[in-house]
Amino acid sequence: MQSRSRLPHDVLLVISSYCDRRTLSALILTCRDLHAGCAKYVLAGPVVLTGSSQVVSFIYFMRAQRSRRWRHLRSLTLAHEPISPSIAAELARVIPRASHLETLEFESAESLLGVHPDLPLAFAAVKSIKHIVIHEAYQHTCRMLEAMHWPLETATLIKTVYRPGWFESTKLARMHPASLLRNSRSTLKSLVYRSWTERNELLLTYPVFPELRSLIIDGTWCPVPAQWGVTYPNLQDLSVHTIDSHFMETNEFDDILAHVATRQSNLDGFNGQSYWTHLESFEGDILDLYLLGLPCRIRSVSVTASSLQFFSRAMHNAYPDKISISLTSDMTEVGESGLLDCLRDPCLANLRCLNLSIDLMLPSYTVRFEQQMDQIVRGLQTMNVKELSLKLYAHKASSYNIRGPDFDCDTSPPPSPRKLQHPCPVEIWIRHIQPETFSKQVLERVPSLESVALYIRSAFWFEHEPKETRMRREKTDDGIQHSVLPPIEW
Repeated sequence: MQSRSRLPHDVLLVISSYCDRRTLSALILTCRDLHAGCAKYVLAGPVVLTGSSQVVSFIYFMRAQRSRRWRHLRSLTLAHEPISPSIAAELARVIPRASHLETLEFESAESLLGVHPDLPLAFAAVKSIKHIVIHEAYQHTCRMLEAMHWPLETATLIKTVYRPGWFESTKLARMHPASLLRNSRSTLKSLVYRSWTERNELLLTYPVFPELRSLIIDGTWCPVPAQWGVTYPNLQDLSVHTIDSHFMETNEFDDILAHVATRQSNLDGFNGQSYWTHLESFEGDILDLYLLGLPCRIRSVSVTASSLQFFSRAMHNAYPDKISISLTSDMTEVGESGLLDCLRDPCLANLRCLNLSIDLMLPSYTVRFEQQMDQIVRGLQTMNVKELSLKLYAHKASSYNIRGPDFDCDTSPPPSPRKLQHPCPVEIWIRHIQPETFSKQVLERVPSLESVALYIRSAFWFEHEPKETRMRREKTDDGIQHSVLPPIEW
């Protein structure tokens, strides 16, 4: 044994850096040197603590080496399972030692921080957190965020949970994300809040976040954007998915009047306010963009088309260079009265790149998809679009019967095998389409186009390979040629 060569300690540490956490836990027990040297690799990845037992084990592990291991902790997630008050008190005592903790996540913040009164301020005392993710927040989360002075770069706030016992009249104003994160306003670059409903929409004073570039709002009623230009003066990317668009009823006159009133109220709020001259991108439903009434240009717009009736007004100030439209399974949106009219709107005069993503619900016996594609191509002939991307995803509706449009899916007998062999027109088009031939024809018919991409994915009851191609028009000495480009990920 003594004649056997031994690897140098630094080589063992390099090898350890490639081991998983289970292997590292075994290596630590082999000798004192590895017990000290491998700890930082154990803590290199995200640490997830679930329940009292894991928190206790973690605290004991961090006590070694005179608690020097805390400096190696980079990412900590506290899972949903609650912990006991005594363990919470001990965690509150030791967590400020995490001097290099950068990422912190609470899967149920209010439940955890409410276990012991010292916990919110203990986490706030950590000085190094750059990324915070908070689920299920209310009073105790508010205490922590108001007390912290983290150099935050990203903040994700997901869902407020109402808890009785918080009687302060200012609580809803304090729960506004801009108010909660005001102590990180000089460093914050990205803000996400979803289902953050327990808050006031308007504040008396708004902190300024000069570094914020990305704002994502989801699962709330339409926000009031009047102060955004002041609060987020350098915003570039905006994503808004409101509850209003999720419950859109296009045939309800009262709903339409309510949407018009909301938009007008937002437009009135912009009067006298400084605002952005442009945004780089917007993502959301067309109704969301309509309701916000943003008075600035937006270079890239990505929208779903569940509410095409608001398209023209939504694009009134945007004048995008690039637009991506996702169509639902309602195929009437692709016809002359829907998408084609939208593409002819004067607000798309600057459009250079068009991406269409169409969700095809099959079977469909009333839609002649080939004719509708022809209508879209004819519409492009009057535009100056340079790039076209067409993405189709065809799938079968489980509640549909394949025999035709007039049926009762609950009471009709199963279709015969013979009838199952008759595909609908859309399926026939997808089966026989040759992507390269189709793309070449589009390039020949639309003089302004420089490139065309076609992607077809299907989830049929029969095996069907995906189809895709990218083609570009090139001018050569021999004339115009069409070259096939490598496909990109869809």
